[in-house]
Parts: sequence; C-alpha cells; structure tokens
Amino acid sequence: MLHEILLSLSGHPSPLLWNDYSDPAASALISPPERRLLDTAAHLSDLHCRLRDKTSLISSAHPSAICRAVSAAIVTVHLGAFQRKIIEVEDSILRKDAALVGAYNIVPLTAVVGQFSGWTRRLEWLWEFVKFMTADEGREDRLPCQAGKLIDRLRSELQTGYADIAETAQSLLKVAETSWLKQVSAWVLYGRRPVVGEYDFFIREDTEEQQGYNIDYDLLPSFVTSSTAESMLFIGVSINRARSRAGADLGASSLGHLASQHQELARLSSPLNSVIFSRTITSIRYTLSRTTLQKLLPLIKVLDILKVLREFFLIGRGEFAIALTQQADEKIRSRWRRADNLAYEKRDALATAVVKEGEVAAVLSRTWAFLGSMQSQHADEDEALELARDLLRLHVSKSPEAITPAKGSDRVSDKILDAIVPTPFRNLLFSVPVTLTMQIQSPLDMFLTPSDLQIYTAVNSYLLSIRRAHLRLTDLWKITSLRRHHPPPPRAPYGNTKGGIAKTRLLHERSSLRSSIMRSTWSTSSAAIFFLGETEAYLQVEVVEGLWSHFYGWLTGTHESAPGERSRPSTSQGTLITTHNTNDDMPIEPSPTANTSAP
Repeated sequence: MLHEILLSLSGHPSPLLWNDYSDPAASALISPPERRLLDTAAHLSDLHCRLRDKTSLISSAHPSAICRAVSAAIVTVHLGAFQRKIIEVEDSILRKDAALVGAYNIVPLTAVVGQFSGWTRRLEWLWEFVKFMTADEGREDRLPCQAGKLIDRLRSELQTGYADIAETAQSLLKVAETSWLKQVSAWVLYGRRPVVGEYDFFIREDTEEQQGYNIDYDLLPSFVTSSTAESMLFIGVSINRARSRAGADLGASSLGHLASQHQELARLSSPLNSVIFSRTITSIRYTLSRTTLQKLLPLIKVLDILKVLREFFLIGRGEFAIALTQQADEKIRSRWRRADNLAYEKRDALATAVVKEGEVAAVLSRTWAFLGSMQSQHADEDEALELARDLLRLHVSKSPEAITPAKGSDRVSDKILDAIVPTPFRNLLFSVPVTLTMQIQSPLDMFLTPSDLQIYTAVNSYLLSIRRAHLRLTDLWKITSLRRHHPPPPRAPYGNTKGGIAKTRLLHERSSLRSSIMRSTWSTSSAAIFFLGETEAYLQVEVVEGLWSHFYGWLTGTHESAPGERSRPSTSQGTLITTHNTNDDMPIEPSPTANTSAP
C-alpha cells in the first residue's frame, strides 16, 4: 500500500487512491480516517499529474519564450523538489527511520501523508498559476499570456503573506525577469529584437513610424516607466542606425564598452527595482551617446537644427514672420479679387476663395525668395536659412486629428499638446488651418520626435498669430482715407469769400464729428497694439530667449550667451504711441521699427 501511494504521488495513476469506494465491499477494506488520508494523497497526486501535463504543453507550444522558461522552471525546480521529497520518504522507510517506522516495522499512514503536508498549498498555487498562463489559449478574441502580465502577476504574488508561496513566486520571478533581461540586453546592447520570444517583446517593428519601431505599452511590465521604455527604444534604434552606416561592425570603440554595460545589467537583482533599472538604462544611454552617437550625430548638427527651430518656429528671425504674413495676405487678397472679377453665373465664392495645398507651398517658396533677396543684398551666407529652406514645409491641416499625437502614452509632451492644439491660432494665417512643419530626416529623428515637433508647430501658430495681428493693426495707420481729411478746405481767394468760409466751417464740423466717432476706434487700436507688442516682447525676450539661452548653455557646457541673444527692446520699439494734431483727429503713423524689428 505504501509503495502504491508513493508511486501515485510520483505521477502514476493508482486505483488505490482514485477509487471512489462506492462499493460496500471495497469501502469495508479501508476505514473512514484512512480514506481521508488517501484523499489528501490523491489530491497531491492529481495536482502533480496535471501540472506535468500542462507544463509540458506550455514548454512545447506556448508562443511566449518567458512563459516557456517559467514552465520549465516549475518542472525542474518545484516538481523536481516534490519528486525528491518522495524519494526521501521512501528512503527513510527503507532505512527504518524512527521518524516514520514504529515498533514491529509498522509505518503509520498519518506519518507518511504528514511528510507532504507543506506541499498541498504550494502545488495548488502552482496549478492556479499554470492555469493563468493557459487561460486564454484557444480563444480568438484574446491573446495567450504575455511576459508583462506574467511578471506583474508574480510580483503581486510576493505579497500573499505565505512564506512558502512567496519563496516559490520569488524563484519563478527570478527566472521570468532573467529571461526578460536577456531580451532587453539584445536590444539595448546590439540593437536586435530577440529572435526567440519576439511575440511578447514590447519593441515592435512599424514601417509607418519615422524610426521604424514603436513601443507597445501593453507588453511592458509595470515596473518599467514610459520614460525608461522610450530610452530603450532610442538606444536600440540608435545602434541600428550606427550599424547600418558603419556596416555589421560597430567599431572597437563601441564594442569596448559592451563589457561594462553587460556588467551593469548583470548586477541587477530580482525583483527588479524600477528606480535602479531606470538608472541602469540611463547609464547605458549616456555611454552610447559619448561613444557611438557623437560620430553618427555630431553636436554641431544638433545645434544647427535647434537654431532652425529657434529662428523659424519660435520667431527668433522677425523678417521670416513678416515676409510669411505679407505673402499669405497677398495670396488671400488675390484669391478674393479673382472671385470678384468672375461673372456671377461662373462665380463659386467658396471654391475660388479657399486656399489649396499647392498655393500654401507657393507662399512659403515666395517667402524664401524674399529672404534670399535680402541675404544677397547683405552679401553674406546664412547657413540656417539654407537649412530651413530644405527642411521646413507649410501645409494645410486636413483635420485636427492629423496633428494630434497617438493616444495611449503618458508622455508630458502629449499632455501639453492636447491642451494647446484645439485653439484656432493655426486658422489665422490663411482661411484654412495651416501648420509649419519640418522633415525629420535620419539621424535627426534620434533626438527630435514627431510629438516634439508638433509642440513647436502649435507654439509657432500662436506666436505667428500674435505677430500677424500686430502687423495688421499697425497697417491701419497706413490707410490714407482713414487718416486724412477729404476734401481739404478751399484755398484763397475762394477760401476768404463768404461761401468759402461757410464751406470751411462745414468741413471743420464734419471732420470734428468724424474725429469724435473715430477716436474710440483709434484708442482701442492703440491699446490693442500696445498689448500685443508687450505680450510679444515678453514671450520672445523673457520666455523664449531666456529658456533658449539656458538650454544652449547646458547643451554646449558653457554659460555663454546663445547665438542671436539680444537685450530687451524698449517699449517704444515694440508698441505704438499715438498723439493728436491740433484738430484732435490725426494719429501719428507708428515708427517703422514697429513693423520690422524682431522681438
């Protein structure tokens, strides 16, 4: 009987343990207490058999390499320990150990079953965990268990309060995290996605993305933050770019640092700490930047792109904003004149007045031509202008969703963009939503992402709308019919006659009435120009220029002023001061610096 029990616990079916004893003749052979003990042994035997069957299926057919590794650990470590426990009990019985064998070589069934009392809860927990790994198999609407969920489940099981369960979960978690780290190491050290186990690796190939890869946040374990995942994506993509440019070999200088990076990853212990893991990835990224990326993307090239963003997106170059605004206004006026010149039968006002994609691109081309003519007059070479001419594009936004980033990430830039994109500032340059964008070419996409560029685009629309409103209001003083009196008073000798004096008095009364009517309009316009000028000066000098100078000093490692930094302009340069003539109806035209000076 004892031999039959031990064989059954080892995974062999036995009628002694699995018999229901419904037959009275069979139930008379075993007493009720013995039957209860045999039920406990039968439960352990059943768990052992089912665990072996399920783990064998997982190890051979599960798509996740980490799940297969954990399944193999269950068999080799825990079921192996259970098997060794059975052998130890059998050995103690054969050696007639006093702990199991009593007088007259009697072996109590209670003592034998009691040797496995600590394994009931552990095998039950293992069975529940194995069912978790195979719960979604065979269902088309749900994918099988993936690495992220598996690691999260094991990390949560460490807090159950049972020491044996925590120890079991800890051993399996170590296997899962070690397998996951091997996949991460292949990516952050060599830029290769794992060949085995790519099913649940969080870096996915995506031909629609600029970088060719993206992050599936559903596959990430909970201890990996979004910033750490983006750093790992950046590291792998950078190594891929370096390998494609330099060939299959990254060079001795890059490979010399792999040993230290391997050691940093090897020092990580299970369970992985979020902060320590993030610091390790950051250290690897800094090492990569100091060795490989300095050759692939020199600092001077980064500074050139940042200078383009500063001068053209953040309106550091005032003549660009003025020229673009003037060309856009001229295009709108020409479209409306063309619509008015058509016959009424052929006129379709909306179809002829709406600006199209090609016309928007032509406006930017004429802007570059205007800036180029200014450059030729000064006989100097402007590399930033030539680079901007190649990279910058002005296009019509088809819909708000076209410039809205993909949802699902927790990036700070996405949250900022969600707050500023719904504003209508991009509609003010033309009669349709228009945005200024840049072509992010390789290897520029390693430090400038599309979501970052969308923030620059939204800020550009806001700053450009302020500049355009400022220019349009100051243009009111250039409209002669609004500023001068017409017709003028009659000259002598007719002006000295009775009829001339009456006409002069009539014209003076009319001009006084006109002045009183227009005074509120001119005052409001002057106040609006003052507000726009001060707002623009504050944003450009205090906000943009201050942040740019600090960022430039941090990037170059110096505290010198950034290129293009200028002192804050006086109020008279950025605003409009109006006075009145003796008739209180003639506002003085603003200074030309209000139209041409860059903030």
